[in-house]
Amino acid sequence: MRNGPSNQLLPVRRIVVTGILAAVIILQSFVQVLGYPPIPIPPGNATTVQIPVIIGAVLEGPLTGLILGFIFGLSSFLLDTSGLFKNPFIAILPRMAIGLAAYAVYVLARRWNEQAGLAAAGVAGALTNSILVVGALIAFKILAPAVIPLLTPVMVIEAVLAALATVAVVAALRRVEVGRGGSSV
Repeated sequence: MRNGPSNQLLPVRRIVVTGILAAVIILQSFVQVLGYPPIPIPPGNATTVQIPVIIGAVLEGPLTGLILGFIFGLSSFLLDTSGLFKNPFIAILPRMAIGLAAYAVYVLARRWNEQAGLAAAGVAGALTNSILVVGALIAFKILAPAVIPLLTPVMVIEAVLAALATVAVVAALRRVEVGRGGSSV
């Protein structure tokens, strides 16, 4: 068995990218306006914390997405003041699925077009977060199903933001990686 970087489960690049994105998630979690920016419709806040999870999954694969999703979920579990996220089945498990869904959709969609694959990954990751978290809140009888129409516009906003941010950030990072000012995206 070779000892080269291709055989490593966690090569240095993956560790660095995961660490940087984990720091972004923690910063977004503590600085509410970064992670949960206000929007002019009920409930009044969206979340952008799933975006680093999606980007990490697209750049470094499903293991990175899983780790970053865990960090996102753990931060929402530990920092929750509303009482909505004091259950790990609501706070942590759905967030771990974000990176897995985003990566799977990216791999399938990039066959047709790289940018479409990135955008689809952003939408899939954001919707995975929204649907699984809201579904868990309803399943545990913390929220009533009647809340879904109120939350749908927020879910759409989050999905669009995630798609745009994923395309922009990954394209910029790949442009830096290539080092020629152009992007492979």
